[in-house]
Amino acid sequence: MSRNRSMNSQNMRLFRRDIQRTRKLLQRMPDTVDKEIIDVYRAHENTVLQHARSEAPGTGRLRNAITAKVYPKTNRFAVGFLTKALRRRFFFARWLEFGRSEFIMRGKRKGRRIGAILPGKYDMVAGRTRQLIERTMGRDLKRVFFRALRKLSGQP
Repeated sequence: MSRNRSMNSQNMRLFRRDIQRTRKLLQRMPDTVDKEIIDVYRAHENTVLQHARSEAPGTGRLRNAITAKVYPKTNRFAVGFLTKALRRRFFFARWLEFGRSEFIMRGKRKGRRIGAILPGKYDMVAGRTRQLIERTMGRDLKRVFFRALRKLSGQP
């Protein structure tokens, strides 16, 4: 048992070291790489947003509340209910996407049964939309990173 723990801690040390090396490498990358990454995000923003909205149940307010945004300073791309106001207003969207267990509301007279919602019934943001992002945007991002790594290593 102690051998397994030592192996796990050794693996964690190696993992942390690799993360530190990767961060240093990303910091050394030129600013043009950041601009290229942002361009890839912006090129795929509408496609991902339309896909997420098409996966939402029904039509109307819930579907239109799903938004996509590119954060150029932190080099991030986000899809979903991004503002606090939207998350408050559409609190039930999380239930629709990730599921909810069945429960009974207690009242004065009788308990009222609230049915369960199975997870994965609606994959608005986390499920198939994430797979779409990995397939389409991931391919273009890999090209950008490989090109940048070749430049850093001195290869043409």
